[in-house]
Amino acid sequence: MKSMTGYGSAQLEDGGEILRVEVASTNHRYLKMTLHLPDAFQPYEREVEKLIKDRISRGAVFLSATYQAARPGGDYAVDGSVIQSYKAQLKKLNKELGMDQDVTLGLLLSLPGAVVLKENGTASSRRWKAFRNVFKDAIENMAQMRQTEGGSLGKEIGGRARRLNTSLERVEKQASRIVSDYAARLKKRLKVLLNGSDAKMNDQDVLRETVLFAERSDVTEEVCRLRSHLEQLTQEITKDGEIGRKLDFITQEMLREVNTIGSKANDAPISKIVVNMKAEIDKIKEQVQNIE
Repeated sequence: MKSMTGYGSAQLEDGGEILRVEVASTNHRYLKMTLHLPDAFQPYEREVEKLIKDRISRGAVFLSATYQAARPGGDYAVDGSVIQSYKAQLKKLNKELGMDQDVTLGLLLSLPGAVVLKENGTASSRRWKAFRNVFKDAIENMAQMRQTEGGSLGKEIGGRARRLNTSLERVEKQASRIVSDYAARLKKRLKVLLNGSDAKMNDQDVLRETVLFAERSDVTEEVCRLRSHLEQLTQEITKDGEIGRKLDFITQEMLREVNTIGSKANDAPISKIVVNMKAEIDKIKEQVQNIE
């Protein structure tokens, strides 16, 4: 089981070139990737995405890379079309805002994409081969952290599942007494109500009312389904891969059964147990949101 939260980094210096890659991931319903690559590695964005997909199936992934060339003043070129576009947009913005700011060449050259690395395909390919593993190592480090965090989450969820099983046993024990307790209370109430009158308590009426109550308050099916869900939960947290959505569904069903038990049982001791069980399930649901 893996968490969707993780961080990894890697760095390499090769022939005076330095590349540092940082990757972080957070919760997300699907796999969402946001990459910030230096110009020298822009042609390999798809390859970087594939490296992420090979290790991550769900979560919001943010990758940032910084690159320092061996010759900072090397083969770079000014992109005239980008410069012209920036200039036109800044002039328009100046006019709309009623400002009178000079659009200098220095300002334009400092904007993203104004100066681009000019090199042949061979040099670019060589660089990717030299630094590909930096991206791979950073992503792997993040994946390992997700695995470690997932193990911790699995232990915590497993502990809560065991506490829920204990509570469920208490519910079963108390449920076996509900009908007899109800019959005793009913007889006692009738004796008080009929005291001093000519009417007599009819055992058949008491039995009929007790049977109706037993049918309404029977939680056997709900207990059985909840135990099945708990067993499934315990099994799933030992698995690898994308299990977060399945765990989310299981916890929803668990909460549904617990709510039904509380409403059907109509018993104060069971209601107290149900409140604690709902609190445990809510905590599990919060943790499940962070599982891949």
